[in-house]
Amino acid sequence: MQKDYAVTQKFIHWLMGIFIILDLFIAQKFGNFRGDSVGFIAYYNETRFASRIDHATMGYILTSLFVLRIFFRSRHGAAALPADMPPWQVRAAHWGHVGLYVLMAVLLLSGIITASAASQPIVIFGFYDAAFGAANEGLFETVRQIHEISTNLIIALIVIHIVAALYHHFIVRDNTTSRMLRFWKRTAR
Repeated sequence: MQKDYAVTQKFIHWLMGIFIILDLFIAQKFGNFRGDSVGFIAYYNETRFASRIDHATMGYILTSLFVLRIFFRSRHGAAALPADMPPWQVRAAHWGHVGLYVLMAVLLLSGIITASAASQPIVIFGFYDAAFGAANEGLFETVRQIHEISTNLIIALIVIHIVAALYHHFIVRDNTTSRMLRFWKRTAR
């Protein structure tokens, strides 16, 4: 096992982290809308549809980054955990990362399926219709539920991931978090 992650792994980790959080905020613009009776609905529907396009575009970018992440993980592996880390933390770290990877895959796949079954075109990157023009309301609603449940689960795991990183950085003071923040190799003097 290597001592540190490759720079490409760190870069993709932070880029995906930023994009996932941004995408969660974008998704909030079109989720859970109840409407009102004073003419706001037409305006809201237009901005809601635009945010769906932004959300789908970000999803396709994240899919590409996820494929790269899997490639570099298989090529470089994972960094070793501190030797003195308690066994329960080693297991928690392993299963937490497995959960993050599985949920990312489920979210990306369910997002693509949901977009492909949408009743309105979702043109991403200005030229590609992710809806494929094949509306399927039943499939859309079923897969959308999976997407929403997975979203809530990944939010919980992201919070746990951040709390664990802060714990290792400020309380345990081991190298676990700091090596993800360092994009350069230290040279011996």
